[in-house]
Amino acid sequence: MIMDSIQVLQSSAAKLVLDRSPYSYSSEALSDLNWMNLSARRQMQRCIHMYNLVNDNSRNNIIVRGQDYHSYNTRSKEIIRTTKSVANWGLLRSFNSVLADWNDLSPKTKKLSLRDFKNAQNN
Repeated sequence: MIMDSIQVLQSSAAKLVLDRSPYSYSSEALSDLNWMNLSARRQMQRCIHMYNLVNDNSRNNIIVRGQDYHSYNTRSKEIIRTTKSVANWGLLRSFNSVLADWNDLSPKTKKLSLRDFKNAQNN
C-alpha cells in the first residue's frame, strides 16, 4: 500500500535526520523530532476539517445531529449522524470516516476554540 511505504519513508527520514541506526525504533525518532506518524496526522486533519465544518453556519446543511433527527432527549443528541449510502462501493466513505473521528472526540474537546482544538489534537 502506498501509505505504508510513505510511512516507512518518513520513519527512515527521522532516523537519518537524527543520525540513528536503521535498526533503532522509529517511534522514538519521530517523537524526538515532534513529528506525528502519518495516520495520526490524517486523523488530526480530518478532525480539524470537521471542526471547521461544524462551526461554520453557512455549511451546516449537511450535518444532521441526533437532536435534529428526533425530539427525544437521548445521550447521542450531539452525535452527528453518518450518511447512508445505497451502494457499498465507497460512496461518501471519506465523509463517514471524518464523522466517526469527530464523534469519537470528547464533548469538551469539541467546544474548544480552533487554536486550542489544534493544540489538543497535536498532543
